[in-house]
Amino acid sequence: MWLPVFRHGLTALLVCLALLMPCLAQAYDALILLSRRDPGYDEVLRGFRATRTITQRVLILSDYSEADIVRIVREDRPGVVLAMGDKALAAARGLRQTPVVAVMSLSIRERRNNLPNLSGIDMFAPPEQFLRLFRDMKKHRIGVLDDPARCAWYLRRVRQLAQ
Repeated sequence: MWLPVFRHGLTALLVCLALLMPCLAQAYDALILLSRRDPGYDEVLRGFRATRTITQRVLILSDYSEADIVRIVREDRPGVVLAMGDKALAAARGLRQTPVVAVMSLSIRERRNNLPNLSGIDMFAPPEQFLRLFRDMKKHRIGVLDDPARCAWYLRRVRQLAQ
């Protein structure tokens, strides 16, 4: 007598679980890619979180030997990808549909032409601002640590304006 009831109860339980499974799936508004653990990235992330309460997933790329960001985005479908740092921006290079916002990356200028879904905050301030500041400080000799592969164009512009 109790076996048919148990069978129907088990069937009802399985149907309820099947209906609830999409609700249990991990969905979020933003996938946050951090190149590495860094206090500067934490500060930017704190400011990002302060603007709005959103659901998010944070991946620190230095913790993984290789992360397939395209697969993660395809499966999880976040609304936006926030890439912090050059390594995070490079990991997001295969994304075509999902908007990518890059911050704290020197290579955003190079990639912006190739990726129409990329936007972000450029790390380079106009050289006129720096030159005005140095002139007000009465400084004539200024040393610069640079990476020629990433910012040679910027230093050429600074030299032209300084002359």
